[in-house]
Amino acid sequence: MSKRPETHTFPEGVITEPLPGEVIYPLLRQQKTWSDIMHFNRNLANILAVGGTLEQIYRRWQYFDIVTTPYGSQLGKNTPGTVTQDRVKAYAEFGWFTGSVAMRLAELYGGARLEHNEEYYTALINCDRELILPLLREDKQLREELIWGMLAVEGNRDVSLTQRDSYKPAQKVNSPGWSCALIEATETGLISRDRLIDALLSSLMSDFPAYRVGWFSRLVTGLKLTAEEIAARQSEFLTLFSSPIGPSVTLGVQHIHRLWTKNPQALDATAFAYAAPAVCAGTKANALKILTMLQALYRAGTLDAAACEDAVVMALSHTHAQVQAAALKHLEEWVQAGAADNASADAVVFAERARELYRDYRSQLDPLVVAQIQGSPLLEDGYSPENSRGSGTEDAALTEAADIEAAAAEALAASRAVIHRYWDTPVRPVTASDVQERARALLHHQVAPCATLDTLNEADQPETHAGCELELELLTAYLLSADGTAQSPNLLEQLVPICLKKLNHWGLEWFDMRAHITVLAAAGKLRERPKASEMTQREDPGTVPNLHYMYSRHAAFFGTGFKDALGALKSRQSYTPLATSELFGGWVHPDTLVRRYAKNLADGAPILRQDFTAALLRVRVPEVLPPYATDEQRQDAEHRRDEALTLLESLEEQYVKNAQEDAPRSAPTQIRVLRSALDGTLATGRINPYLESITVAQREKSWGLQLNGVAHGASTPELNAFRGLATAHHSEEGQYALLYPSRAEPLAFYCASSNWYILDHSAFDRSLYLALAAHPGAWGPACAFVFAAGFSEQRVEIRSLAVEIMHRVLDDQLSLEDATAGFVNFVPLAMLNRWALALTDFAQLDARAAVRFFARLIPHLDTGANSLGKLLGAFSQALATLDPATRAELVDESLRAWLGTLTGSSQKARYARNILNQVQG
Repeated sequence: MSKRPETHTFPEGVITEPLPGEVIYPLLRQQKTWSDIMHFNRNLANILAVGGTLEQIYRRWQYFDIVTTPYGSQLGKNTPGTVTQDRVKAYAEFGWFTGSVAMRLAELYGGARLEHNEEYYTALINCDRELILPLLREDKQLREELIWGMLAVEGNRDVSLTQRDSYKPAQKVNSPGWSCALIEATETGLISRDRLIDALLSSLMSDFPAYRVGWFSRLVTGLKLTAEEIAARQSEFLTLFSSPIGPSVTLGVQHIHRLWTKNPQALDATAFAYAAPAVCAGTKANALKILTMLQALYRAGTLDAAACEDAVVMALSHTHAQVQAAALKHLEEWVQAGAADNASADAVVFAERARELYRDYRSQLDPLVVAQIQGSPLLEDGYSPENSRGSGTEDAALTEAADIEAAAAEALAASRAVIHRYWDTPVRPVTASDVQERARALLHHQVAPCATLDTLNEADQPETHAGCELELELLTAYLLSADGTAQSPNLLEQLVPICLKKLNHWGLEWFDMRAHITVLAAAGKLRERPKASEMTQREDPGTVPNLHYMYSRHAAFFGTGFKDALGALKSRQSYTPLATSELFGGWVHPDTLVRRYAKNLADGAPILRQDFTAALLRVRVPEVLPPYATDEQRQDAEHRRDEALTLLESLEEQYVKNAQEDAPRSAPTQIRVLRSALDGTLATGRINPYLESITVAQREKSWGLQLNGVAHGASTPELNAFRGLATAHHSEEGQYALLYPSRAEPLAFYCASSNWYILDHSAFDRSLYLALAAHPGAWGPACAFVFAAGFSEQRVEIRSLAVEIMHRVLDDQLSLEDATAGFVNFVPLAMLNRWALALTDFAQLDARAAVRFFARLIPHLDTGANSLGKLLGAFSQALATLDPATRAELVDESLRAWLGTLTGSSQKARYARNILNQVQG
């Protein structure tokens, strides 16, 4: 192999020839990268194995660092072959940049003076694995000072002990790293074992994230502490009981349990009982261990019932049935102790306390636990929930539950009425007196939906994500009017600097960009930039990049309708937009639509195609009113349609039957389409069937959802508005919320196609659920599909939000049949353990509605599905809160037959039998 030509001058002591045990990897001359050092680092074990020294490795590293630094130049303040604080920073920030042992060798053999700060200790984590143990043997300062600073730092995303060391205690052979080196160093006496244990426990009790603290937990396990070592550190392990990190809690429980097993007398029982309640709210295994230890200490007389009470109470509200059953055993022993002949006064008091706790927590207990408690001493005087039906106490409880249910239903109806009234409230158009104020608010994205209303209280206004979009429509409608084209340049002049400043940044959302460009166009400042040959040295600050550049930069966002309106604003041509909403729900009254259309014809303004199409989708006729519409609203819509048809007949007479030569050619076609929209045939015969034909499915080769049937059948202009659903971008929900006010499916399809997260396939953004909740139209299976994803959401706040919205819309905007169909479509993607949590939340809002809905859904599930037992357990618990007649009514024959197919001793089979027993009495 030919040697690479060298033109470098090396400092004294640098080793340029290969060391014994070093393997040379040939590289091309032009490969001036860090590859040489990477290959050299792989030879470290071989060099040390044949007698090489750490100083030789450092001198050889200097050679590679010099010849591989591009053109021999300096990197920052770092001369090749030396280590300064800049190089330490690189070692600390980049996980792939290995070889940080060079910085310590530079201190030992190169005379480097480095600051031992947090950055230094983080870089030390990134040490070459083969050199850690040899360096510990040679470097006294590393043993006595530096490694303890390293164990106290958290690290970062790329460099941390967890990231760089894959040590596993249960694994027979582990790769060399800090864990193995530290364990061997304690075994050979290089470092103090007690000091290492204390340092690890100190880091475990810090506020490190769960991922980074795992390494410390595994190393403590790998050290295999003796009972004496655990006893000397009981307070630290008991402190871990209240840690928010699950593995740290488990580590504490395991070591305290080991101490109790090996030497029960060494356990501080009082401190243990004080720390135990935090564990009983955690995992099942830890809670059962704690309850077992408390029971043994109670029987031995070491602890009394008062010391165990807090932990037992916490266990009674645990989600797992076995933990609840273990807690009930504690209560039974308290009752038995109080019933003994020689019982103390405290034992008698706690016996009564045990019965009181059972009565208080009985409704939260798992149905299987309740079913197994027959004959327990907790059931005083033969009392049990089964044989007490029909008693005065039970009747009073049922009456109280019925009153609560009636009050909740009344509150729900009142809430729905307020929201319905909000959607039917007229908007306040923009005028010359308030255009500046409302435009400024819109630019800062701080606008309330179309300003404060006189007809509604501010507290009554539901949160709506279509509000800003609606405000932009109202502002555009004024700017395009005759009054707006005349006055807006002067009125909006002072807003131009704000728009120009913000448009020069990349951080604007699509909606904000449209709002800023609209204001600039209305102010007369959105003009073409001059050609390069015509530009002065200092360009006019009142210009922005030309429209062609803006469209090419954001072509995927700017729709044809926005471009048409922008063109009209630039040309200063007055125009009356047809689709501008009149109501907060997004609708346009039919008579208003025809009047706007007639005005444009009379003014000679060409009808904008996208505006005409949008108006057809928003016209408010009786056939498209949502199911909650009142008779009065339907009569009003019918009356306005009759008036619109009368106006349309006069237009037909003027522009179709007796058309002049200068009449618009498109008028006959547009009038014909308007008539089909007014009589409802356009919506019922074309748009609604098209939306019903679209389906949502999971992609075959990647995570995500795809819409099937969007392009198929969308051949007419009014259906072309829906073509963008399959390729929609994030943060466009405002446009799709107002696209078709009569039905919410377009917004649901937008949610499914553009906001499906890759990492957690069940996660949607919170704003999307709020946007759907604010939609005034009827819901279909696609909307229920989105909320099925919400029920399967990991984040508690999102799952609870989905449950609350589902509770409000079910049987109002969403029928039970469509809700069931949407959830059934989502079943292949569902996580039933999270559905079980959602069912529990739903039952707390309305147990009858929750049981009614899931009774329809459960027969569509596969009997072998994961976590089916948890879902059936939640259903059984919700069912137990209803009276027997309601149970029999809601659990129909199809569900009973499905439950009958679950046999055996599995958890789901036992829950199925429990549900059938509740229904059959």
